[in-house]
Amino acid sequence: MREHRLPNQPAPTDTFLSAARLLPPGCSVSLDLSHIGLAVDVDLALANASRLAQATADTGREMMISAEGSDRTDDVLALHGALCERFDHVGLTIQARLYRTADDLPELLSRPGRIRLVKGAFLEPDAVAHRREAPALATAYLAYAQQLAEATPPGSTSSSARSGGCPSATASPRTRSACSRPWSTRRRDHRIHPRHIP
Repeated sequence: MREHRLPNQPAPTDTFLSAARLLPPGCSVSLDLSHIGLAVDVDLALANASRLAQATADTGREMMISAEGSDRTDDVLALHGALCERFDHVGLTIQARLYRTADDLPELLSRPGRIRLVKGAFLEPDAVAHRREAPALATAYLAYAQQLAEATPPGSTSSSARSGGCPSATASPRTRSACSRPWSTRRRDHRIHPRHIP
C-alpha cells in the first residue's frame, strides 16, 4: 500500500525527508500524519513517520506532528506514542477545543517531545468540542497552558525552562493579560504555540 501522490510529483514523505536534510539547523519539520499515509492506512503512516523521525533525529531537528480532526485523534495519539518508544524529539499538537484534551493531556505529559497547544480550527460537532466563540474555550486554553508550563519533563530534575508563555500577536486581550502573569514555575520544555489561541 502506497501514499497518494500527484503524477510526476514526489511522494509527500520524500518531500519531508528532503526538508529534514536541507532546512537550516534548528528548524522543525511539522506535518499532518494524514499527508504521509494516515488517510490510507495506520501501518503505512507509522512506517513513513518512523522514517521521518529517524531523518530528523539524524540531522538534529525537531519533528512536530500537527493536529487533525477529532475523527483521527485516536490514531494520531497512538502513532505519536509508538514513535515516542524509539525517539525523544517528536512533538505533538493538541487542541484546546476538544473536550477529550482534558483526559489526554496528563498521559501526553509523560511522553518525551514538546507539546504545541492550539485553539483548534476544525469543524467539529458540539458533542466533542467547544464552540470557537464560547468563553469556555478561552478558559480551557489557559488551563492547559498552565499545565504545560508547570509540568516537569520525564527524567528531568531541572527547575528551569525556557520562558515561553502565551504570545500576544493573535490573542484576545483577556488571554494576553492572563498569560502575561507569571506562573509559579516553568518546568516543561514544551512550546506553547502562537497559532489559533483565543
